[in-house]
Amino acid sequence: IESHAKKLNGVQTAVVALTTERGKFSFDPATTGARDIIDCINGLGFTATLLTNDLKSANYLDHSEEIAKWRNSFIVSLVFGVPAMIVMIYYMAMMKHMTHEEMCCIIPGLSLENLLLFLLSTPVQFIGGRHFYVQA
Repeated sequence: IESHAKKLNGVQTAVVALTTERGKFSFDPATTGARDIIDCINGLGFTATLLTNDLKSANYLDHSEEIAKWRNSFIVSLVFGVPAMIVMIYYMAMMKHMTHEEMCCIIPGLSLENLLLFLLSTPVQFIGGRHFYVQA
């Protein structure tokens, strides 16, 4: 981006930081304009817009959507994860006092403990962990 922008007539300096998605250009307004630089960057396949000094232009610092996304994932995981842990603790404590036949089957091969843990852990896995799967 810097080398292509410097080739434009009137551009003296070009400094671009791809990590912050910002660039600073010094140019002669009599020879070229901000639109010419933006068109050059857009022609390279990047998206460029003019950054002004308004508060609206500082929205790259606003992480409220990301914070809300992770907060909601945490709340879902907490709401379903804590009861799953309580069910595990309860059944571990009851193993001392109940026989296998008393704790066993709702239907053959499926105990109440396994059914409850499945129902409570599935939302944690797929709703709470959705963002991890998307990133992977």
